[in-house]
Amino acid sequence: MKPVFEVFVIGPMGAEKDDPKEQATPISQHMRAIKQALDTVLPACVKPSELESNVFTPEDGGSEIETYVFNRIDSADLAVADITARSPSVMYELAFFHALGTPVIILDYDGGAGGKVPFYLRGANILRVPDFEVETLEKAFEGRLKMFFDETDDQDFALNPLTKFYSAPLVEAAGAATIARGYFLNLIDPILSNSGGVMSQEENAAIRTLNVVRPENLLTFNDELQSFARIARDWNGGESVQETHWEVVVSGRRRTVAAYLLGNAIYDFPRTINALTNAPRMQRVLQKIPGSAGYVSETRLELNRLRVTGQLQRHFFDVLLEEIRRHAPRLYANRIRFISLRQFADDLGVPLG
Repeated sequence: MKPVFEVFVIGPMGAEKDDPKEQATPISQHMRAIKQALDTVLPACVKPSELESNVFTPEDGGSEIETYVFNRIDSADLAVADITARSPSVMYELAFFHALGTPVIILDYDGGAGGKVPFYLRGANILRVPDFEVETLEKAFEGRLKMFFDETDDQDFALNPLTKFYSAPLVEAAGAATIARGYFLNLIDPILSNSGGVMSQEENAAIRTLNVVRPENLLTFNDELQSFARIARDWNGGESVQETHWEVVVSGRRRTVAAYLLGNAIYDFPRTINALTNAPRMQRVLQKIPGSAGYVSETRLELNRLRVTGQLQRHFFDVLLEEIRRHAPRLYANRIRFISLRQFADDLGVPLG
């Protein structure tokens, strides 16, 4: 069974949207024209021998329109949004796609015949067409879809104001932020705090820094965690290093903190960040195989995985650094380092391997 690539088309519905003076395709017919054009062009772009492509519109949903539309939005690999009528419903659905981080092709009349572009879309790479005749749309889609499926083209069809602001799709950014704040409250603050933290205790006066080893990539997280353990073991003469546990009272709360005390420094590999791979959108990306999700080759699919995991990891550390800045930036800045596995190996004087 061939993988399926799904496109969902959103646009104004109903003849009441039509302009009586309009000479070209009425707005109420736009979606049908878009679907017809995509059905023709997609097979030339996605290699039908490898991939089955399906195009859906809200008109396919019958009476349960809201449930159908939301399900299609949630599962679509690519969206096509017709904003010519400046429909509030279309803008709502487009924001849904933006929150999910789904690639989108936005359609509008050439020359702005539909009115001013909404403020939040002014920076978007909008595909402008003079009319919505099927032949016109076919020519327009051919160029845009070739870019979408071109492994060497770096245009990000999923980039939008929400993903730019959060450095990740909104649905994933919330999870990354929660995990980052938990890591700060449960490890960084109890170690660094000047009031009851590990480093503030007299018996720990010799401890110089907390060193957080940043994973290079969530896709290779387990391998990197094993490398972290191996480097520590080599430093310890081949014997496994056990975490040190400290009992602290920070902000009136008693807790146990665990990390690796190696010499005069504490090291931690933030295992909690691996929970991000369980995010629903991340799971979808990980489970898709070459030929699906709009990425025909394994190379393009791997690039998409790297993009999504990179966004999540970057947002985790952005939130973490913001927590440090908010609490005690000068104090913490002298006590914490974010380092790579190579720097960790260099610190301990053992080969990276």
